[in-house]
Amino acid sequence: MNNNQFLNKMIKILTLFFIIAAAVILWFFYSSKNEGKTTVSLDSSMAIFKEEKSEKTVSVSSVLAPSDSASAQTKKYENAQYVFSFNYPAGFTIREFPEEESRISLIIQNEKTNQAVQFFITPYNDNSFEVSSERIKRDIPDMPFSNSADVIVGGKAKGVAFFSENEAFNGQTAEVWFADGKLFYQATASAKDARLLEEIIKGWVFN
Repeated sequence: MNNNQFLNKMIKILTLFFIIAAAVILWFFYSSKNEGKTTVSLDSSMAIFKEEKSEKTVSVSSVLAPSDSASAQTKKYENAQYVFSFNYPAGFTIREFPEEESRISLIIQNEKTNQAVQFFITPYNDNSFEVSSERIKRDIPDMPFSNSADVIVGGKAKGVAFFSENEAFNGQTAEVWFADGKLFYQATASAKDARLLEEIIKGWVFN
């Protein structure tokens, strides 16, 4: 696959993902309020994406075991507007696409290995808004949703990691959705790239 073909594929992925993500956001923010949930204690043996389902809350900064790529050279992405940063593999490039209503999309990709991680980030003003397994299953019942684990990203943003399906990624996906009180983040990768997504989420920092 040459560079132009890969770029065209990424543009198609971005367009389809934007449509899907926008629909999810409308469903989330115009559905009923989320019910409260008690956070349970951390199980340090857990990883985000796993074969057996867990309903526990985990802090992704402290539970991921090192992978082959963990010690590899990385680059840093920083967002001055929304004050967060994360590391990603040096062999990847990152593109930022401004959207309507101050939303932004990020695509982290490697053209040689045909890998990509997509972030869709949406500001919100609802202080009661939280992301949880229960809310996703209740508010979006038709969305494929399996092997979920509630997570805490960057030490403060509550969310959930799970497997789903997305036509833009040609089948099964690994996803992490989380909210920090101001921004709603939707991160998606092909299921085969779950570990790549884990590593990026693990290095997430709210500055």
